[in-house]
Amino acid sequence: MNEQFLKALISARFILAPLILMTFMFSGCKTEKSKTPADTPQQTNTAYTADGITAVNGSKVKVNYIGKLDADKIFDQSSADKPFEFTVGSGQVIKGFNMAVLGMKTGEEKTVTVKASDAYGERDPSKVTSFPLSSLPKDLSPEKGKIIKLKSNDGDVISAMILDVTANEIMVDVNHLLAGKDLIFTIKLLSVE
Repeated sequence: MNEQFLKALISARFILAPLILMTFMFSGCKTEKSKTPADTPQQTNTAYTADGITAVNGSKVKVNYIGKLDADKIFDQSSADKPFEFTVGSGQVIKGFNMAVLGMKTGEEKTVTVKASDAYGERDPSKVTSFPLSSLPKDLSPEKGKIIKLKSNDGDVISAMILDVTANEIMVDVNHLLAGKDLIFTIKLLSVE
């Protein structure tokens, strides 16, 4: 090997070695830079995709909907000028309706069938009860099939359907009126916040 080349290599090694060593030593050290709001991940209640905003748990949504018991019988619907608003995942709506809206994109419309178990539950026979006619207010004339409001022992007001009226008793069903029924919803997601 050329003696000059060897001397140059040795002197370069002594000059570069400390630099390489310092680079190696400091590469393991991390300095904590101060975080700005842009660096900090924010919890969001929306998910943005290429084709719209998607409803996720915590999203405040506005929907238009029609609820049916079968192809023809509407039991409820939102009005065109006043959409229905709720927060996804908050328990404000029945489970099946919430699950249908979860993952929808703004402008999307779909029709879903919600099983009774994910709607108002199955009918509970223990919620059919009788009590004396004399316990009703004097101005109330009970008729079979009529819906009346009753106050529970807890002070809650509940709806009850009159099933039968005899000379001395009234039989009522305090199950939700839609208990035991599968429900069909057509839902359009209007906005997501």
